[in-house]
Amino acid sequence: MYLINKLSKGSQFSRNFLTLLSGTAISQAIPVLISPILTRLYTPDDIGIFAIYFSTSGILSILITGRYELAVLLPKEEHQAKQLIWLSTILSFAVTVLFVVILFFFKEPIAGLLSLSKTSNLIYILPFLTLTTSLFQIVSYWLNRKNDYTTMARGKVWQSAGMAFIQIAFSFLGEIALVMGRLIGQIASTVYSLPQLLKRQNWKKLKFNKQELKETAIEYADFPKYSMPNSLVNNISGSLPVFLLTQYFSITATGLFSWASRIIQVPMSMITMSMQQVFFQEASRINNEGKNLYSLVIRTYKKLFFIAIGPYLIFGIFSPFIFRIVFGAQWEEAGVYTQYLTPWLFLVFLNSPITSIIPVLNKQKQYLVFEVLILIIRYIALFIGYKVFHSVNISIILYSAAGFFYSIFLFFYLINLVKKQAPILNK
Repeated sequence: MYLINKLSKGSQFSRNFLTLLSGTAISQAIPVLISPILTRLYTPDDIGIFAIYFSTSGILSILITGRYELAVLLPKEEHQAKQLIWLSTILSFAVTVLFVVILFFFKEPIAGLLSLSKTSNLIYILPFLTLTTSLFQIVSYWLNRKNDYTTMARGKVWQSAGMAFIQIAFSFLGEIALVMGRLIGQIASTVYSLPQLLKRQNWKKLKFNKQELKETAIEYADFPKYSMPNSLVNNISGSLPVFLLTQYFSITATGLFSWASRIIQVPMSMITMSMQQVFFQEASRINNEGKNLYSLVIRTYKKLFFIAIGPYLIFGIFSPFIFRIVFGAQWEEAGVYTQYLTPWLFLVFLNSPITSIIPVLNKQKQYLVFEVLILIIRYIALFIGYKVFHSVNISIILYSAAGFFYSIFLFFYLINLVKKQAPILNK
């Protein structure tokens, strides 16, 4: 409570963060509150199948926008930012159509590759799940640019409420309800947020201009060239256990792992997502003004540390007991997985918002190299756990250890980055 009061009396950055956090807290509280219900309505296998769909749509949503939506915060001119919105949206719809065509001809091979052969007909939802994910992100970045954190927060509540309703009311459909719940939730959020965006901005003056779109695409070409591969590699790297545990061990192992990851990340992600969106906007503004980013980075790290240290200590010590009591005996092993993941995810929590300075300072090339290396290391870690030790637990321990040491490296890299930037900006 002391920390919240302090933030509310602080800078505009802190107040924006709290505005977005309040809505995000409600939106994330909904899936947390229904979690004990879901674990009694669904099996680990159902959760595992949902995790594959969720991870796949997250990866594909990065591809279909070219990550141009990330650039929306950067232009000083409003007109150019709107061109980026147009560009991202057009790409999203065009590539979604391409995905549908590919699925029509190659449904079975793709379903087999994703270990979804038993639910191959459900795979047609993937393109639409991907499209709604990308549209939600595009709208969010524009609202972030306009400092409209109230609409962003309410949109997230609509997303969670819609998802929760479908997943509980239609649980008799099994994993289908889990996937459809996600889709309906994202549609609900976009349907709420989009009219708010349109009525507050004069979009009628922005005429579709093919030449301007082309010029904008070229000017911000570093985003599809470097930010998109960065995000893609990062997302694949984080989703590796979802895909490989299924192939190496079982869909049950995937379900238990994804539940462990969800329970420890969802409550804390409401802070990191809110902080990242506000931090990115603030860092872009400071950088455009030619000022020093170092103090902003250090202040943000300190806030995140004091927010997170208590919850992560509790998860690291008591998670098997918590999972058994709250979710049922069949989920106790997921609590053990949570213990393995906690040290690494604590550092991820600290670093996540700060990585927004990478596109702001145009360091996507370096970051891409780092992400490719950790992807390879994580794959090797999971493979050793499977091939050498034949153990799900050791696979997860090695995977978490790889992420832990990489996060330590990334922490020092980010600090050093803004230290080097400071004398340049002060000249």
